[in-house]
Amino acid sequence: MKETPWLVPALLAAALHAPAWADAAAQAGFESKAAAIEADIVRYDAIDPAFPPALNAHFRYVALLAGDDLPDCAARIDKAAAHLRHLTETAATTVLLHDGRARLASLRQRLAQARADCSGDPAQEGEYLLEALQAASEAVAAFRDVHDYPDMAIAQFNVAFDDRALGHMADSVAALRTAIDMDWRYGLRDDAKENLRTLAEWTGTDNSDKAIAAAMENFPKREVELAFGWKPHAGAVDTSSESDASQGGGFRHVAMEAHGTYVLSRRGDDILEKDRGVVSLAGFPDAPAELRQKLEDALNRLMDALPTVVISKDGSFAGMEGVDDYDAQARGLVESLPGEVYPEGDPKRDELGKVLRERFGRRLGKEAVLERARMNHHLLVGLWTGTTLAQADWRELDDTLEMIGTPDGRIKSTLDFAFTGLVPCTPDSADAHCAELLVDAAPDDDALKAVADRLSADGKGSLHYWSRLHYRLVVDPDTLATYQVEMGKEHFMKLGVGRGSLSMGSERTTGHIRVDPPVTPRVDGSPRLTGTCTPSDRADVAHVDALALDSLVPAEGHPASAATTLVARLTYSLAHDEAGAYSISPQFATHAKGTTSDAGLSTARALLTCGRAGTIELSLPLAVPMADKDVAQPLQVEFLLLRSDGNKTSRPVAQTAPSRFGSRKPGAAGGRVAPRGRAL
Repeated sequence: MKETPWLVPALLAAALHAPAWADAAAQAGFESKAAAIEADIVRYDAIDPAFPPALNAHFRYVALLAGDDLPDCAARIDKAAAHLRHLTETAATTVLLHDGRARLASLRQRLAQARADCSGDPAQEGEYLLEALQAASEAVAAFRDVHDYPDMAIAQFNVAFDDRALGHMADSVAALRTAIDMDWRYGLRDDAKENLRTLAEWTGTDNSDKAIAAAMENFPKREVELAFGWKPHAGAVDTSSESDASQGGGFRHVAMEAHGTYVLSRRGDDILEKDRGVVSLAGFPDAPAELRQKLEDALNRLMDALPTVVISKDGSFAGMEGVDDYDAQARGLVESLPGEVYPEGDPKRDELGKVLRERFGRRLGKEAVLERARMNHHLLVGLWTGTTLAQADWRELDDTLEMIGTPDGRIKSTLDFAFTGLVPCTPDSADAHCAELLVDAAPDDDALKAVADRLSADGKGSLHYWSRLHYRLVVDPDTLATYQVEMGKEHFMKLGVGRGSLSMGSERTTGHIRVDPPVTPRVDGSPRLTGTCTPSDRADVAHVDALALDSLVPAEGHPASAATTLVARLTYSLAHDEAGAYSISPQFATHAKGTTSDAGLSTARALLTCGRAGTIELSLPLAVPMADKDVAQPLQVEFLLLRSDGNKTSRPVAQTAPSRFGSRKPGAAGGRVAPRGRAL
């Protein structure tokens, strides 16, 4: 739900006329909720102030204190500010909570709005609303960074609301339209309906149920079918990772980069994956250069010994080859590395050996290596193979996953996953061909309680454990080839009596895969329609679906042959900010009167990669349409601006007028035509 606006006149009027018993009931309800959260804060803070359930309790308390309209607002706001300050000053808030930075910004916005409502001073109210607007904008960016699109859209609505409270009417409408674009792009149907009604109220247009239903008729219903289809090829992987581990009451930060290659080859029906790479400890702030170099050398020797992964023809994990050699080298490094780094007699030598054996010793061994590889392949491939997912339709299943923060623990977990939309496969790609997939996982409560009870019965004391796992994948839906991976892990574990042993930390890994050859839209083996687009720098472009033909080479009326490449320059604008929803298609007249065909030259190029307005230059090889027996001669071509309805079909929303060509031998001159076009 949206954050509730607290300066709505109707609500204030209702509050003024509310009976006394309603105020008393509201006060009692507030006090009951506050007491429950306060009890959680005391209980969880006693375990550790960095314990994520404790942090979450503080978040809930600030939201409660800042969100009601009961008396004594100043005292409540001061108390909320103190708890928000505690969250801000606790490093674990942004280390252990994946969305901690975004939630802090969201709470700052709510608290600033509450201060504006409570101040009674118009000048102060304006200052607080400006703070709220800034915090809401920060929340939009922060929620986008962690791919929390529903909360991002809510934060964008809050930008619109704060603009309106400041009297920035035009800005507020523009910001609300941006929120609606987000709803359209990410399939947030309920939020879109609510925002459309608000937009109608703000602009004085029809906000009846019938009008809103009519506006929602074109809301996209997107889905994706995912199939395994790996083929032999070579590629490269660039990976960056950062980790923060508890140390001396704080966190030790380490950054690392790895650049590698992989080869997929076929052996019978199986696919073999062999990886190679080079590791660089880019951020190891307090490590001497010599130590860092020796650690890099050790890690690179391990990279060279990585086993070969065997994948069956249906995409399932079939095992690994070379695990024994890898395990032997890894064990040897654990034992030899302390002696390579520190001289005999140096206490740091024994200390490093102990750390390596504790942290890596139990992670080695054939079964442990195989299990990690199996689990990784399951999250990257196995989970998705053969599924059809509707956009923004989160699904849940139980699975056995890594117990993060333990050497070799596994635990029953609840795994939520979703398809969020089509996106470019790589950062420099224009084609929104790949599917963005998200995964969030947490240990099952009953399974975690069983582990804690078992440890307590064994005399090891009480266990306080929390963890989260996040994946973002960008994959080719037709093959499940991976192009981008983002992985996040966070954990907190405290075991034993008294202070006990404490372990907490997080990992963030981002990988970009460069496939050779890169993904291209399918065009049935015909010459491909190619194009480049340039965003418009004009501020007065209307955001409507429109398309106009600026020029053609050769020009209309000139001869063309199978050797001709037609170059068309078009100007476009888009009504919605939806990545991958729009494409351009050339259409050639056929022998059947009033019908056209793309003759295999359609492209999935997403114009949104160049913004919501701009120009695009398309190159059309005419060999295929001229050889197509259904295409009429001489050629007649027009261009359609298509918008996807989310079900692998598109409808035209704008088109150009037809252009006709004669027949000629290759080599005749070209020309230009004046701009023309029409919107549908």
